[in-house]
Amino acid sequence: MRRNLLFAFVAVSAGVLGLGSGLGSAGDAQPARGIRTVFIVRHADTAPEPGEQDPKLTATGESRAARLAEVLKDEPLSAVFVTRTTRSVQTGTPIADVNGIEPLNYLPTGYEDLKSKVLAIAGGQSCLVVAHSNTVPGIVEALGGREMEELPEKEFDRLIVLVLNGESLVRMIELRY
Repeated sequence: MRRNLLFAFVAVSAGVLGLGSGLGSAGDAQPARGIRTVFIVRHADTAPEPGEQDPKLTATGESRAARLAEVLKDEPLSAVFVTRTTRSVQTGTPIADVNGIEPLNYLPTGYEDLKSKVLAIAGGQSCLVVAHSNTVPGIVEALGGREMEELPEKEFDRLIVLVLNGESLVRMIELRY
């Protein structure tokens, strides 16, 4: 239900603006050329031990990563971007597997490099970026989204959807999953 609502909201938002959804529809010969949908999440739940540098997901985090894959399963992703941390890879792998693709690494604070990678995705395509509490705001801003505060340390359920037309932000949507 949430997935269908998300899909409908993104499709209608872009369609109302006269840009096409980039998601394709029955009457489209091909998706809108410049429209990209970027899903941004923080990695799923962790409970690091003091001094632990690269914690794994907790059981709750593994469930959340599976829920993310369920929410996005009907959205064909052409790329899943993850950092080299275990928690980021574990969060992005389930949905990458659904799409039959390998997660792609990016540098956590390489916002302009990540932006280039996102913009290199063909128009009409979607991608997921798995980030961290302190990097989500920089990624959102690099892609044209509004200024944000760093995510709270215990918040793992925010899903940010950016609809881009070329390099321009068309719509920013914040959801929970």
